[in-house]
Amino acid sequence: MGNVYDHNTGTALNHAQVTDNIFKTFTQPSPADPAINDGYYSIFAPAGQQIITATMSGGYGLDVQTPTVLMGDAIRQDFDLPAGYLSTDQTSLEITLEMGITGTLPFTLTNAGTWQRCMK
Repeated sequence: MGNVYDHNTGTALNHAQVTDNIFKTFTQPSPADPAINDGYYSIFAPAGQQIITATMSGGYGLDVQTPTVLMGDAIRQDFDLPAGYLSTDQTSLEITLEMGITGTLPFTLTNAGTWQRCMK
């Protein structure tokens, strides 16, 4: 059991998928219990070292952990999903063009996040 968070902001992530080699579950909010953060999940795993993966759509990467599960015991395993965190050096862009003319304005995007993804 545990929680899934955004690695950049620490925000709890509801609807993230957590899987082991057998089972799959999704994180959920926990409004009825203020002692449990949102992004909560629980999953069954047999005793021994397990490979457990958390992921979420919407621009998040994977977090893979290998906790050792003890027979008849519950363990806590949190996940921090990497994500991009984009910023630009411009506060606004503006261009005025005559009809039929094209133009470009340069700007720089910086990814200060924990996930670097190459897109073509």
